[in-house]
Amino acid sequence: MEVLSSLDAANIAKDWATEQYDVEREGVNIISSRKMRDGTWSVRLSFPKDHHELFYSVVISDYGTIIDFHRGSDGYASSASLRSASTLTLISLVIAIIAFIVFAVTSISTIVLVAVQTGYGMPVSGIFFIPGAILLAFLFVDGYVIARILRLRRLIERGDADASYREDSIELGILAIVFGGIITGVLLLIVRGELRDVLSSGRQL
Repeated sequence: MEVLSSLDAANIAKDWATEQYDVEREGVNIISSRKMRDGTWSVRLSFPKDHHELFYSVVISDYGTIIDFHRGSDGYASSASLRSASTLTLISLVIAIIAFIVFAVTSISTIVLVAVQTGYGMPVSGIFFIPGAILLAFLFVDGYVIARILRLRRLIERGDADASYREDSIELGILAIVFGGIITGVLLLIVRGELRDVLSSGRQL
């Protein structure tokens, strides 16, 4: 027997919304997809219909059958929070990339300076290698932060608030503050709060 995954349950819920309400599949946002203690899946989703954002909770069996569904309350605040989170994530990404470029240029300049001095037979103090090593470490970690932000933005654009919240961890925010710029980290922590608001709204369905 093939067991459903979180992604399988989300896709079934998207198909249900598409068939029942004649909406574009790309417009269906998955807020969360959780497996319950009884083995069923609870998928919370939203989609635009007649100039309104509709919210639903769909219950799916582990065999892929929709057992029940419930209409939620007005989800305007949650929809606005997702849009805000997407914008803030983009800004944090741009700032992190700028920091990466600064670290890269500074690291290369330090390496070139040491190489030139060595080529001319000038004595090079070991202290010159310390800033270079530190900058390279910052460069590596900032690259990791950028990769995480890119993944976070893809999840937000897909409308998966649950996975986005897990991706935008407090640890990521702290890493971003130290290695990607204070503004980058602060924005990521704000995004985490926006995503928490979306999930809180979803739990009221």
